[in-house]
Amino acid sequence: SFLLSFLDIVLILFVYLVLLSIQSLFFFAETAMMDLSTFNYGVGAFVALGGLAGFLKKKSLPSLIAGGGSGLVYVLAAYRLQNGNSDGTMIALAVSLLLAIVMSRRAINAKKFMPAGLVAAISSTALIVNALSLQS
Repeated sequence: SFLLSFLDIVLILFVYLVLLSIQSLFFFAETAMMDLSTFNYGVGAFVALGGLAGFLKKKSLPSLIAGGGSGLVYVLAAYRLQNGNSDGTMIALAVSLLLAIVMSRRAINAKKFMPAGLVAAISSTALIVNALSLQS
């Protein structure tokens, strides 16, 4: 039950970061790069924590490796953006697209939303937010 409560808090934080990023992309273009890095740090943390949760709950080493690896790629993208390298957006787009496709398929095949559907929704959101940032 502690793990579920912790994941609820992380999900709320993620939703806040999405709303903050979308607001900054449309209303504060000059700060969008910084907010985009914060957003990608949040997505990276969420994905990595999801992989850790899968490992702790089901002893799934693939969840730990895939979640941790994907989370690290998001963190790398965020770090690049934070340091003024716009290629971080392309890195985030690539991992978002990969996760959205793979995890959507897994959710459809499993015929249940958790956990693959949640990761697919989050990565799809990250794909949209990072793509929108290319317009500014």
